[in-house]
Amino acid sequence: MGGTAPLPSPEALDVVMRSFQHATQLAPQWHKGWHHWALTALQVGTQLLPAGDDAEHRNQFIIMAMQGFVQSINLTPSRNLQVMRGKR
Repeated sequence: MGGTAPLPSPEALDVVMRSFQHATQLAPQWHKGWHHWALTALQVGTQLLPAGDDAEHRNQFIIMAMQGFVQSINLTPSRNLQVMRGKR
């Protein structure tokens, strides 16, 4: 117990990212799909790539995550954003 879990293989990461990308293509207006895709890309870019991976490759995932978060925010119904800001 304790310790760290083994890192997923590069092939597994590729399958997961392609699956999320496919979901955003099938339902491009679904903000939650974009949000989950962004969260996954951020986790891959900051935590799951092997330690020896180059910074440019990591940055690609981080850029994808930021784009996904922006898309998710843009698609979030405005009434939800008002509640998050404390306005009702």
